[in-house]
Amino acid sequence: MAVPILKKIEENEERRNDKMNKMKERNGYTKECRNCITRIWMQKCSDGYWRAFDFPINTLSGKWENHKENCPGVL
Repeated sequence: MAVPILKKIEENEERRNDKMNKMKERNGYTKECRNCITRIWMQKCSDGYWRAFDFPINTLSGKWENHKENCPGVL
């Protein structure tokens, strides 16, 4: 039962990352991740929640990606 929910969550994250890559103006700020001390971008998303994104220069894809998926400090 949890697998379909997890798939839905992953789809939503992917959609959010796509939106972030298409945005011209971003509403947020930079900070250091407290788990891995990498510089990240905090973005207030359309659902009102703040999320951490990796800068495109720090990702293999060269696009904005959700930081918590790439953070070595998060279990």
